[in-house]
Amino acid sequence: GPNPDDLGNCSKLFEFEQKHLKESIPPSITYITALESLDLSQNSLTGIIPPQVGKLQFLEVLNLSHNMLNDSILEAVNDLHGLRFVNISFNQLEGPIPDLKAFHEVPVDVLRINKGLCGNTAGLRLVFSLLKPTMVLKKSRKASF
Repeated sequence: GPNPDDLGNCSKLFEFEQKHLKESIPPSITYITALESLDLSQNSLTGIIPPQVGKLQFLEVLNLSHNMLNDSILEAVNDLHGLRFVNISFNQLEGPIPDLKAFHEVPVDVLRINKGLCGNTAGLRLVFSLLKPTMVLKKSRKASF
């Protein structure tokens, strides 16, 4: 498969899904300063989402679904105020969901199957047919996935 270190040499990157990328997301991804859409879904990426991803100020679409990423997503994407769509499902992510519009306006299925995401879901459009039967919404409108 492709070498993840080569990603930083791309001038425009739309999709890198199902390319059998392994190991971690390379910090060199931030060299693509005008990047608007990053799709690294359905690979074998492990480790954390590097904090350098937060430097991609033009990023509007982030799809990291179906990997084995772990740890918190908060630090990596909390400054991406231009983010419009995100999918982080089917990973091992945990901790608070960032308080960004992109996370408030997504269906629950783009967050599901993670180790332990939590946070205010007041703005989320719940897709009840996709919820696990064990999911419980508390009176505070916070949920764990």
